[in-house]
Amino acid sequence: LFDTQEEMITEVMKIAKNIASKSPLAVSGCKTLINYSRDHSTSDVLDYIALWNASHFKIEDVMEAMRAQKDKTDGKFPELPKRNA
Repeated sequence: LFDTQEEMITEVMKIAKNIASKSPLAVSGCKTLINYSRDHSTSDVLDYIALWNASHFKIEDVMEAMRAQKDKTDGKFPELPKRNA
């Protein structure tokens, strides 16, 4: 809970900046998995996570995330390809 709307916006923007500093592929994957988990059993979700990670995991993103964490900087990740609507 926040005392003011301005305080809430400030804190939300800190969270958004943190999320935006992560690998776009990882963020997209998390969103996909969260949405999937709403309508499936825990067992199904864990299977889906394993499949998603095996097919989408990019070692380059992991290495960049580790470098950025070590250097205390934001990572430089490639953008996701544009999707057709």
